[in-house]
Amino acid sequence: IWEAPEKILFIFLIISIFYYIRANLDVNADLEVAFSTFKNYTFYPLLYFLTVYSVQNIKIFKNTVQLIFIGGVLIIGFIAAGFFLGQGLWTEFTPLSTAGVRFLAGTHGFYLTLSTIITISLLAFKKFRNNGFVWAIVWIWLLGIAGSLMRHLWLSLAFGILVLFIFIPNKNKRGLIRCFINNGLVILSLAAIIFLAINLYPARINSNDFKAMQNLKQRVASVANVNEDTSAAWRLELWRSAKKVWLTEPVFGVGFGKKILFESEGWQTAEEIRNIHNSPLAIMVQMGLIGLAFFVFFVLSVVVKGLKYIYRDQDLMPYYLGILAGLAALFSASLFQPYLETNLMAIFFWILLGLLRSSGVINRKIINRENS
Repeated sequence: IWEAPEKILFIFLIISIFYYIRANLDVNADLEVAFSTFKNYTFYPLLYFLTVYSVQNIKIFKNTVQLIFIGGVLIIGFIAAGFFLGQGLWTEFTPLSTAGVRFLAGTHGFYLTLSTIITISLLAFKKFRNNGFVWAIVWIWLLGIAGSLMRHLWLSLAFGILVLFIFIPNKNKRGLIRCFINNGLVILSLAAIIFLAINLYPARINSNDFKAMQNLKQRVASVANVNEDTSAAWRLELWRSAKKVWLTEPVFGVGFGKKILFESEGWQTAEEIRNIHNSPLAIMVQMGLIGLAFFVFFVLSVVVKGLKYIYRDQDLMPYYLGILAGLAALFSASLFQPYLETNLMAIFFWILLGLLRSSGVINRKIINRENS
C-alpha cells in the first residue's frame, strides 16, 4: 500500500533527515539531543510502516488489539502495589506540583488511558462474553488513572470518550449511556458510603486514606486554577518563550538539538526544545511550519482514509472506532507532555496510526475475496 498517507510520511522522514544533517553542521546544536530527536521523528515512524505491512488480516489485527487489553489487565498489579505501598512504583520521577503522592506512574496511566478507551468501544458493541466483568476491570483502570494524578490524562480520557461517542452509531450510543448511568450509580453509591464513613467515623479511617482523598480533591480543583499551579505556570511560560524562538524562524524552524532560555519563578533556566511538553509545538519550533504541516497532513490523511473503511465491516468497526478515539486521546495528551519525544509513549502513537490504516488493507482483501 502506497497512497497519500505513506507519501506524506515519507516526505516528513526526508525532512527530518535533512534537519539532522543541519544539526551536525550547527556549532550551537547539541548533537546528542539532535540525534535523539532525529530518532523519535525518523526511526519510530517506521513502526507505522511495519504495522501496516504486518497487520494484513483480521486474525492478526484482533490479536494485536487483544494484546492492548491484556497489557491493561496486567497493569492492575501496579495499581494494587501502589495502593498497598502508599506510593506507585517509579512515581518519584514525576513529582507533583500539588500535595500528595501518585498511586500509579504516569506511564502506566498513559497505557491505561488507551486500553480504557479501546475497551469501552468494544463494550459499546458487546464484544465480550462477560460485559459486566469487563466493566469492573474498566472501573479499576479508571481508579488507577485517577490515582496517577495526571490531570492531562483525565482530560485526554474524557476527550477520547467524547470522540468515540461522536462516531459510534446511535443505537450503540444509547446502550453506552445506559451502561455509564448504571455503573455510575453504583460508583456514586460506594463513594457516598465512603464519604459518610469518613465523616461519621473519622477516628477509624486511616489517615493516609483520608489524605489521599484530600489530595485527589485538590488535584481536581487545580485543573480550574491554572494560574495558581506551578506546573501549569511553568508550561505557559515555556510555551511563550517557545513562541518567541519560533518567530525567529517560522517557516523552517530553528533545527534539532537546541534549547530555550526562559524565566521560571525568578530564575533563568534552559530547556530542550524537544521537551517543552507540547509535541506539536516542539515540531513547529524545530522544523517550522513546513515540518508541522507534513506531520498534521499525515495524521489527518490516515484518519480520513480510516473513516472511509471503518463502517464497511460491522465486525471490525468497534475495534477501529476504539483505535480512532485512542489516537484522539493520545494526540490531545501530547499537547501537555512530550509524548512523541518519549520512547515508550511515541511507539504507541505510530502503532495506533498503523492499526487504523490497516482498515484499508483488510477491507480491500475482504472485497477481493468476495469478488473472486
